[in-house]
Amino acid sequence: MRLSLIKSTWLDKDRQVQPISIQKHFNKLKSRQDQEDAFGHALAQASVYSSMIEGNHIDLESYLRFSSTGLNTQSKSFREIEDLRAA
Repeated sequence: MRLSLIKSTWLDKDRQVQPISIQKHFNKLKSRQDQEDAFGHALAQASVYSSMIEGNHIDLESYLRFSSTGLNTQSKSFREIEDLRAA
């Protein structure tokens, strides 16, 4: 006995209507990984914790928020973390 959740006649019709397939989404993600640093988050995390050892008061959550919004990016604490990431 063969089980199926969707009848194949409906599936073909839906494929014609759906403009983007899952494979296309996957390919977009792969191309974005090439553009971004694959270790970006880990590098940010290591830089933040290293700077905290040196007495910096910015935690990882604050650093990520500041980076994404552009707020407080001129402070000395933020620049120290950016310098560690660049090194």
